[in-house]
Amino acid sequence: MSKAAISTLLATAVLGVAACREQPTADGPPLVLTVGSEVTVRGVVTGIDLEAMAVDGDGLIRLREPSGRELTLVLPAGERPCMAEGMSLISRLKPGEKVEAVGRVRSGGEIFICNEGHALRRVSDPG
Repeated sequence: MSKAAISTLLATAVLGVAACREQPTADGPPLVLTVGSEVTVRGVVTGIDLEAMAVDGDGLIRLREPSGRELTLVLPAGERPCMAEGMSLISRLKPGEKVEAVGRVRSGGEIFICNEGHALRRVSDPG
């Protein structure tokens, strides 16, 4: 196989992997949340419940997308270390703040955030 053919094959593979993570659109309809898919969602924090984390339960952050859809960000507790970026933000997060979350879709509008490549970030308004 020639170098050009290998380069083309690698570029195609990289683009294919990038396309696997669904991204939100600014003004369009909300993403279709397919169980098991990796997604990036953005919205305003409407509620935070971290009490269960003290006894090995999941922490929950409620999020309202610009479309109005309500989602729940699930932050697992327990012995398993969380590999997601931004976990130190959790204790300082407040309702009304805008965030972006990268995670895996679970049933019922839940986004699991803990694996490597997952993240929770504050989002500032442009301008």
